[in-house]
Amino acid sequence: MLVVGISHRQASLAIREQFRLSESSAKALIEAILSQGGENALVLSTCNRTEVYATGLTVREVSDLLCRYSGGFLCEFQELGYSLSGKEAVRHFFRVGAGLDSQILGDFQIIGQVKAAFRLSKELGAITGKFEMLINHVIKTSRKVKSSTALSSGTASVSFAAVQYLKEHFPNPTSILLLGLGSIGKATGEHLVKYLGNTSITLMNRSREKADIFAQRHNLRVRPIEELVPAIQEADIVIVATNSPEPIITAAEIPHAGKTLLIDLSLPRNVHPNLKHLPEISVIHTDDLTSVIEDTLSTRQAEIPAAEKIVNSSIKEYLNRFDRWNSPHISALAPVTAI
Repeated sequence: MLVVGISHRQASLAIREQFRLSESSAKALIEAILSQGGENALVLSTCNRTEVYATGLTVREVSDLLCRYSGGFLCEFQELGYSLSGKEAVRHFFRVGAGLDSQILGDFQIIGQVKAAFRLSKELGAITGKFEMLINHVIKTSRKVKSSTALSSGTASVSFAAVQYLKEHFPNPTSILLLGLGSIGKATGEHLVKYLGNTSITLMNRSREKADIFAQRHNLRVRPIEELVPAIQEADIVIVATNSPEPIITAAEIPHAGKTLLIDLSLPRNVHPNLKHLPEISVIHTDDLTSVIEDTLSTRQAEIPAAEKIVNSSIKEYLNRFDRWNSPHISALAPVTAI
């Protein structure tokens, strides 16, 4: 097995968004891997990483496909990306699933993203029994780390960090617009209600039905997506958590007077980068929020050895089972050609 990827550890937000894969692009990439002779393919594309796990192809072949379908440049991937094969790739996958490689340490949203990636690959026929066994071990290990350690103690996520930022800098906002109700948007909405109350929050989502259901549960106001411009102009804080492949807030949607804070939790960025240069406009992105929850993260740091011990034990268990089950084909874990 091999993995090629680019993440928050080496690459800036601007570089990471170049390699972000939409669901349609991920499907096309997986299908391309299969058409070129690959046996397994799984694409993990989040706000802090894009990774492709595969068997049957070389690192260079998968890297080329990643760049082709994401639009990222191969020269930048060669400088800032990474590739692992064999047991090192397996170990990396376990650590990612356990939250040990997340931008926010112990952020267990990643395992939900792994499960979603697995479902997509399964639908496309890109998962063999061997690879499914690996994914099941990664998911099982993630649960064990969460239940047996305090690596996820306290509340720490991008959505929580955004709301904590508001608590510190805007404790009494008059109007908050939450744009987008995917997994991050929902989590942000729940944190907003819990920590700031619901009197100033307006929801907006492309699916009105989805917004209405969430709004009824939390007693919030909903506005149709067609009113995006006036809604932004009437809000003093706009939180963007959508999955658009390009910016949906540009200079055209920004009020000409008044102070506005834009918090962009999307990748690729859905708030145009040029807006940070406008007077009275402040733009915050995901990479700016980690410091907000430093106290929680320092507590989690102490749990790393315990979590690593669980991961190492799980890897050993998986490799032993793999050897017993499929020893004639152990070459699936052999090193592959590097770039």
